[in-house]
Amino acid sequence: MQPDVIAQQETHLNPSDKLKIPNYSAYRTDRTTHRVGGTALLVKNSIDHRPTPNASTPFENTTVNLDLPNNNNISITSIYRPPHGRINTQELDRLFSQSSKAIVVGNYNAKHPAWSVGRSNTNGSLIHDHIANNNFVLLTPLEPTHFPYHHPSSSTLDFRILKNISSGDASSINDLSSDHNPVSFEINVNASLASPAKKPELVSPQVISLIKKLNPRKATGPEGVSNKALRMLTLNSVTHLTEIFNKCIVLHHFPDSWKLAHVLMFPKPNQNHKLSGSYRPNSLLSNIGKLFEKVLLKRLNDHCLKNSIIPAEQFGFRSGHSCSH
Repeated sequence: MQPDVIAQQETHLNPSDKLKIPNYSAYRTDRTTHRVGGTALLVKNSIDHRPTPNASTPFENTTVNLDLPNNNNISITSIYRPPHGRINTQELDRLFSQSSKAIVVGNYNAKHPAWSVGRSNTNGSLIHDHIANNNFVLLTPLEPTHFPYHHPSSSTLDFRILKNISSGDASSINDLSSDHNPVSFEINVNASLASPAKKPELVSPQVISLIKKLNPRKATGPEGVSNKALRMLTLNSVTHLTEIFNKCIVLHHFPDSWKLAHVLMFPKPNQNHKLSGSYRPNSLLSNIGKLFEKVLLKRLNDHCLKNSIIPAEQFGFRSGHSCSH
């Protein structure tokens, strides 16, 4: 493997240390206070490029501008964000302001289900929202990249964010010498990002029509909001609920609280009730979450019917169609 650009984080270099690889030009930002942290970029000598002043941000960073053919200029930044402290959006804005096309890669020390297993942390949620709000592209491997020596859980802390570049692949490469796996990225720098999608046109009357169809006798989920209460919402309250649904669609987010359930166990007839297998579970989910699912289903069905996406041969799971023909 001979990558065009090598991005390094936590280089642990002092200014007096040398970093040389044949056929590559090295650019680095050393942490001068003590021997930890640090970032670097190594660029093939055959690629026209020039170093760029580092962004003023708590992210340790090294940036190089690639001068590619056809005036295709791209800034690439290697970053390391220490695990402590909260990220603000101004930090992220400065990292992506170097060029109209930008790649920011490194160890963000941020967790979110969009790129890592388990729950999100505060910085993960901030980065996720910033990606969605700015129409950036997240490029992350399917496999974890971080395997702590003294902790059994793995996670993905190393990923790449693309600005105005839409195509790429990523994979984690096994490396037993470190608790972080190297990540290989392949990017089509000529692929332009599509225009941002229009905001969803979900409006209050659409939500009201679905609320009117809710069964008021259905049981209540963990949040304690019954269908009867939803049916009694004022127009102003439905408007706020519609705004929440629209935000969930824009951010590709389904709140964790809507995934929680009260599980009731009902005994099966003529079974030994001392055995766990003799009970049938019934999960009571959030009624607000189920209403949001109905909203999504209605939009998907309308889109599929309008654009003739569902073939005529599809009968199962369709309203007004039997399962046999």
